[in-house]
Amino acid sequence: MVEKNDLGQMLLDPLALAKQAAGGNFSRYNGGWVKRVTKLDKRQTNGYSLVGDFLKAGLQWLSPGVYLDCSITGSRKHPDKHYTLFRLQRNGTVEDVAEVENRRDWAVKLWPAIETALADVKAVADPEAKLQELLARKAQLENELDFVNEAIKVLTAPATE
Repeated sequence: MVEKNDLGQMLLDPLALAKQAAGGNFSRYNGGWVKRVTKLDKRQTNGYSLVGDFLKAGLQWLSPGVYLDCSITGSRKHPDKHYTLFRLQRNGTVEDVAEVENRRDWAVKLWPAIETALADVKAVADPEAKLQELLARKAQLENELDFVNEAIKVLTAPATE
């Protein structure tokens, strides 16, 4: 059982969560870090595009959300970084969302997964807002479909002379 406070935060160790999410790709041989990702800043195309706080090791109050682990293996001269994006669920479990190796564009490659994960977290946190968003989108698509159907009728109607 996970201990929770009045804010819905859980008393957990971010390194233990990262190790669980990354599995065999977790290492602190040459360092590493865990960061909570709260939003994207697409003006940047590197790690600075992932906005959020870095976390220290040890038990602390963590909110459900999106987190990123950077594990560093290899030698000191040639470090090998592995990035694991994971979601901390409301029940204290973790879900591995995406993994990428260290390349120049590693952060950009994570953007789609981060956007999806952040939207999922928001939907869980505020289901009424998500419902309203989906209903508005449904109405927009129905209007668009009506327009397409009408255009098809006009184009397939028999020509009159």
